[in-house]
Amino acid sequence: MKTTISTLPGTGIAQDFRNRLGQNLAFLLAKRFAFLGDHIGSGQRVLEIGAGQGMVKSHLPEVDLFQTDVHSEHWLDVSASAEALPFADAAFDAVICIAAIHHMDFPMKAMTEFARVTRSGGKVLILEPHNSWLLRRLLTMRGHEYVDTSVDPFGTEACQRNEDNWDGNNAIGDLIFGNRRRLEQALPELRIIHHLYAECLLFMNSGGVNHKAPYLPLPKTMLGAIASIDRFLCRTAPHMFALVQEIVLLKT
Repeated sequence: MKTTISTLPGTGIAQDFRNRLGQNLAFLLAKRFAFLGDHIGSGQRVLEIGAGQGMVKSHLPEVDLFQTDVHSEHWLDVSASAEALPFADAAFDAVICIAAIHHMDFPMKAMTEFARVTRSGGKVLILEPHNSWLLRRLLTMRGHEYVDTSVDPFGTEACQRNEDNWDGNNAIGDLIFGNRRRLEQALPELRIIHHLYAECLLFMNSGGVNHKAPYLPLPKTMLGAIASIDRFLCRTAPHMFALVQEIVLLKT
């Protein structure tokens, strides 16, 4: 079934989340999800892993989007673990995973599943935290997530420090995608074709995506100016300022 903005759930958590979007957060999410539309064509069959509150749907209105998460919610199509997906091989044109891999015990098992269910020539699109100096400072202040670079996502031990996977390890993205040699050895059928560091001041003054935070409401013109500053900071000093990284992998 084709998804449109009007098919968003009318009640429950997803609608509450949508209702509280201020201009700052709406602007941030539009910027955050823009790369999805750049790499996914109209009418393609797309699987979203870790869909959470379902907000990607409003940013991809012209694709056949199938949303999943490990938790069951009425707006999701199915509840499933990313590490054991209940779908056939090559079932989707693209797989999306937004800020979820760093919550997984065995992220490379999930990556293997992403590759399996993506058709040849399809894409896996991922957004993950970037373990920058600024991110570590913010996590220390907020205390709801953490960074542990001692884990090995390519190994056999769990990458989370406890059973509360909501308390995610923000080092995972860099440990996987910052080591292209090991990634290519583990998943030779996937090739990184896009890797961009992004988000700094826009995120810090967004009001928070999953965790509410104080922010100063700003007009769209000023938010656009801040976005330009973010691009400069993330291009010139990504390991100091960038808070996220967007990755696109092509299945060859």
